[in-house]
Amino acid sequence: IQHHFPPVEDNLISTDLFLTACNTFITFTDLLGPVLSRAKDSVLVNISILRERYDLDHTKYSYIHELILDEDSEPVPDMYLSLIWLKRAIEFIYHFLLRLTTSTDTTLPQDAYHAYEISLKPYHGFLIRALVYMLINIAPSKENLFDTLVQGAPGGREQLFVDISEYIKKMEDNLRGVDKV
Repeated sequence: IQHHFPPVEDNLISTDLFLTACNTFITFTDLLGPVLSRAKDSVLVNISILRERYDLDHTKYSYIHELILDEDSEPVPDMYLSLIWLKRAIEFIYHFLLRLTTSTDTTLPQDAYHAYEISLKPYHGFLIRALVYMLINIAPSKENLFDTLVQGAPGGREQLFVDISEYIKKMEDNLRGVDKV
């Protein structure tokens, strides 16, 4: 995983580092095949909306909370909604990776269902839920995913699990930080 989520200090999250980390975790979803292609497109749109505003003034919007507020400290609807949906996607990936690396007796679709149920399902209507369930069932096996992730990396699966654990810890800190925005 190339870019970790940034450290959260005094409830402040660097906008640039946060958005860069979000772009990086999106590349992980490519390994799952078409399962998350629709979600990936949505996440990329939300990242783009937030990045466009950040690019207007890197100093003014250096932290996430500054990005979603106007001059009167009122939420900017587009920014706020983009951040909320981005956070929900991060929660899905967080719960998915956590379960993927801690539940040895489950399948990848079961791990994805679990993550979906507690992160995104409450915000989706019937048709989207049905589509998600259908797509989850065509996910690769855990073994194939792990083999792809480990391919050529030193330390094999043990190191992969250590790396994922470190990654999701920082991800969790950022989720808590975004909650405070």
